[in-house]
Amino acid sequence: MKFVMLLSLFFIGSVSADELIINIERNMTCGDEKGEAIMGRMLIDGIEFASTLELPWRDNRNDISHIPSGTYRAFIRTDGSRGFRLELINVPGERRNVQIHSGNTVKDIEGCILIGDLGARRCRVTDSRNKISSLRDIIAQKASNPEELRTDRGIPITIKISGAN
Repeated sequence: MKFVMLLSLFFIGSVSADELIINIERNMTCGDEKGEAIMGRMLIDGIEFASTLELPWRDNRNDISHIPSGTYRAFIRTDGSRGFRLELINVPGERRNVQIHSGNTVKDIEGCILIGDLGARRCRVTDSRNKISSLRDIIAQKASNPEELRTDRGIPITIKISGAN
């Protein structure tokens, strides 16, 4: 089923039982034959969930740079061939379509954030589709009613990104 759902966000105040807090901590620069990248980790509600892979800082330019550290709103996208993903909004500059989605190497990023397990080789994540599926399941569990996932009310999600710019 094709749908796009907006998720409400709360930036200040207590965390409700249904609120999802995603932290992305950038912590290492890496490089291989496919290019340079930033590795990090994703925590959900304070628990380590996945490794992350992003492009290096290139003045926040669309498709070739990671986004600035900060707190972002997000909505779920399931349209097109990429399946489930989170799209960040209110990214500074003229950035659009910045998403958390599946992929394994620098060539899959295009200014987005990939999640997966830490790969045996540097500058890659593995098992990315399973991590995206697990993220979708976590969001579904946070929804008190599955119909919430089909409305613009959704569940509160906060995505906080920290680390090198």
